[in-house]
Amino acid sequence: MLGKVPRAGTGVHRWVFASACRCLEAKLPEGVAFELIRDRVRGCGRRVPAGEIRSALAEAERKVFSGSTLQYRGEPSTPEAPRWPKLDVAKRALIIKHGIGAPDLCDLSPSPLERGAEAFIDVLFPGDPLLCVGKSEKAFATRRRSALRGHFERLSHLVPNPMSARRGLTKNGTWSERTRANTGERLYLVLDFDAGEADHHAAIIWFLAQKRPLKLVMHSANKSLHGWFKVAGLSEEALLAFMAEAVSLGADPGLWWKEHFARIPGGWRDDHKAKGRQSVLYINDSL
Repeated sequence: MLGKVPRAGTGVHRWVFASACRCLEAKLPEGVAFELIRDRVRGCGRRVPAGEIRSALAEAERKVFSGSTLQYRGEPSTPEAPRWPKLDVAKRALIIKHGIGAPDLCDLSPSPLERGAEAFIDVLFPGDPLLCVGKSEKAFATRRRSALRGHFERLSHLVPNPMSARRGLTKNGTWSERTRANTGERLYLVLDFDAGEADHHAAIIWFLAQKRPLKLVMHSANKSLHGWFKVAGLSEEALLAFMAEAVSLGADPGLWWKEHFARIPGGWRDDHKAKGRQSVLYINDSL
């Protein structure tokens, strides 16, 4: 059923995904499929980590049980971008008119703000998960939280969801430490507002916080506020509806993709647009 395992460098990762799809199509329990694939890849010429197999099984489950066309000869297909609504100018203006401002977020914060990036990361990502962080969108690495300790104060970017493996295949078939394939389940949805002033962003974020749990709000060190909303366990339908409303109020639709970089709360920004600390205005430790 699974066919011959290729040698390292000739498509092992693609074989793992294809095998995961076939196992689930054959209605094998996930644990059985995991052990079967793990046994078959021994001796292929490279170490295949458990996380790579689990990631393939998770992606295969989405494809098999959603009825999507399976792609056995390449990386899992990249879904098309949703059709986002146009900016609702009237609704946005009304929310801003009657909403709070950026200083109010600090007053409303349930937890203390006087701490550094390391402490914020500990609250956002407890334990020792794999995290993808970077000095920029082009210079990044995926490591355990424990291996990154002491570095967050001087970094600017991170993926706002734990990673499932150190590396994954891009849609072009190359290996990278930041891909959709090696990004784990959504934990946060980060909303970034560029147009308008920080007070406008605060009003919109607080309006949306009445609908989904707001974990953190930070300043980009340039002009925008970013809201971190906790969405773990939320259905895709509910998540899409929430994101669509946010986009209609001016949120950047690019942050819909779970592997998209966000900015590190308390981290350091140094680029052609701005230089400074990415300060936190609101955080809820207990959420």
